[in-house]
Amino acid sequence: MVKTKNIYIVPIRKKDRKIVVSDVRAHSGILKYAIDFPLPEGTQILASQDGTVIDVVDKFNKGGNGKKYFKYLNYITIEHKNKELSQYGHLEYRGASVKVGQKVKAKEVIGYTGNTGWTTEPHLHFHVCRYTNDKGGWETMQIRFKEKLKYLTNSKDRLSSFRSKQTIS
Repeated sequence: MVKTKNIYIVPIRKKDRKIVVSDVRAHSGILKYAIDFPLPEGTQILASQDGTVIDVVDKFNKGGNGKKYFKYLNYITIEHKNKELSQYGHLEYRGASVKVGQKVKAKEVIGYTGNTGWTTEPHLHFHVCRYTNDKGGWETMQIRFKEKLKYLTNSKDRLSSFRSKQTIS
């Protein structure tokens, strides 16, 4: 297990957080340490640490449950110190508010959640990774957050919990 050297903030505002999901059925292999935040579309996404934006895709307006939708993923990638990269996926169409080369500060709004790419519900996919010499070229890292998070690990629990909390809020 490779942990991040950097300490990260949670990339969504506390008031928007309902649950956090880490499910091996959705994330395995190089995505092993990725996490999901089920959220309504249009929720603000925050930079998890200071860094430089190195990649932005927000031109797609399509998503669904199946591999054929993978190519329609909207995302932002930010490079941080210690050669760590954070990636924010499933942004809404034209949902990035940053550009490649832009310097960002932790907690700065960088975009908005959506439901693009291979997805079953609106959410923010978040991971931190590093480049490797392995076949895939990179791997996710176990994220050290500034605050402690409690994770759900079952997708069915995630969906029912998310829906019930949405009606209560």
